[in-house]
Amino acid sequence: MKIINTDVRGWKHEQGQYITGEGLILSKKQVKEQCEYSAVPTTLVNIDERLGLDVALQVLRATSTGIERLLVTDDEKQVLSVLDPRSKFTPDDEFHSLIENIKNKGYEDVKIANTGGSIRATFETPTNDTDSVLGDIFRRRVVVERMAQGGVYCTAALLRLACTNGMLVADAQYRDLFRKEVNEEKVISNFQAVSQLNTTEYFQKMFSKDGKWFEASVADYMGMRQTLINICGKEIADSYFPTAPIFEHYSSQNIQVDKIARPVQAKLPAGVTYFDTFNILTNGIKRAEDITLKEEIEVGRWARPSYLKQLREADIAFHGRPKFPEAVIQRLKGDAA
Repeated sequence: MKIINTDVRGWKHEQGQYITGEGLILSKKQVKEQCEYSAVPTTLVNIDERLGLDVALQVLRATSTGIERLLVTDDEKQVLSVLDPRSKFTPDDEFHSLIENIKNKGYEDVKIANTGGSIRATFETPTNDTDSVLGDIFRRRVVVERMAQGGVYCTAALLRLACTNGMLVADAQYRDLFRKEVNEEKVISNFQAVSQLNTTEYFQKMFSKDGKWFEASVADYMGMRQTLINICGKEIADSYFPTAPIFEHYSSQNIQVDKIARPVQAKLPAGVTYFDTFNILTNGIKRAEDITLKEEIEVGRWARPSYLKQLREADIAFHGRPKFPEAVIQRLKGDAA
């Protein structure tokens, strides 16, 4: 891989393609990344695509501060990533040296995956007696990733062995983004924290109230469904998040669920626990062909501690709820044989 400099003012939008002054073709996703870095609305890219314009490029040219950087293949024929100007790109040898240092600390069970300019190292931590929740066995992991856009990301993950779906832990104490220089001590502290994590207590603290697993509201169910649509498309979301039980239940009460505002949806039960709904989402995203770290974080936000705390403390009493057969829930979570 190589890093080359490019001037946005030399980019063109011709025949539906974005082309740099060096003749490299940029994907729609890569142009959107450049928009994000330059604080330009990414919706302009969609407008260009739909109407055959180059509004996004006009705004990017006006806001560009000079030379941007691209990560490209060795032959300089393909763009792997648009680099974030706020972040340093970590060379292969530096990243692999970091991984070796972690292994030397006793964390030797690791798998390496390369995707474009990204390198992801997934470390397995030893299991213990607390790794069973509602009959599900979880494996604790730490993920260290050299990001294609620059920087190194470190986060905890919990792998649900029943269907091998993984969820990133949204708790801030288990994750770090190093934009410039990696702090190895902080990375190792993540390993130590995850190794000591009591999975049973963690999930009960996050997803239960007064000893009971609290329910997902219609707003949460539909919101997670939309997240899956954004990542995998509507067809896959339809199979993992069926809406018929919810719509039929409320239509019998003359309530059109899809027509009411989200604050009202938030007061209606979906008929599934929040924990199960989140597991359905993390099972569904396995269908994505190439999920990005940004998309994984978007999924993880549904389990961020601050939001779950709001749900636990909400003084809402549910009366009457849609019915999802237990066998259906188990299948959607990936448990069915």
